[in-house]
Amino acid sequence: MQNEFDKILGKVSELYRKYGIKSVTMDDVSHELGISKKTLYQYVADKSELVEKVVEYTRVCNFSSMHEIDEFSGNAIEQLIEVSQKVNTLMKDHSPAYEYDLKKYYPEIFNKLRSTPFVLMFSNTDQLGYNKTLTPDASIFDGKLDMVRVEKSHPLSLSIFMFFAFFNKFPSFSKISREQLKELRLQSSNQLKIQLDGERLELDTHTLDIKVLPKALEVIC
Repeated sequence: MQNEFDKILGKVSELYRKYGIKSVTMDDVSHELGISKKTLYQYVADKSELVEKVVEYTRVCNFSSMHEIDEFSGNAIEQLIEVSQKVNTLMKDHSPAYEYDLKKYYPEIFNKLRSTPFVLMFSNTDQLGYNKTLTPDASIFDGKLDMVRVEKSHPLSLSIFMFFAFFNKFPSFSKISREQLKELRLQSSNQLKIQLDGERLELDTHTLDIKVLPKALEVIC
């Protein structure tokens, strides 16, 4: 059922980006998807919830796109082409009308999106795999976790960040902050979704404690 709902969210996301959020009604959605409104309302209670689900779906897809770059194998030229294609896709998918409608007609969702980081990553080592890193100063010997927070920003800024991060270069970006900590508690009104060692997980919890366990392999518990 989740896969079917993801397909719905993907299609609705396309409609919102093309026509704006305000002008796309629930009738339009059901017509474009070829399903009844009754079926649509089995997934969401109203349009506001649908908009919120689409926003979250888009955020997760953007994050997954970044991870696909990390997993891409090829020579330097092929890697550069892959990064360029991802950047072009991000720029093409950006819709000023979508963002305007979200800010004007769904301010609570918009403000939640702006306050929610695009990426929140923790690491106790400078290696993520494939010789890539977002925490160049992390060390397994200091007893601390390095946290990287990438704020939601214009797709062009995120694209530039992705480009430099892919080559382990870290120019100054105002939307990126780093700090070291020994433990942290994450809380969310929704179920927490994380990516652990390359695997996407949806946790059956709204709270996650992250800390360093001395002389142990576990990091998240």
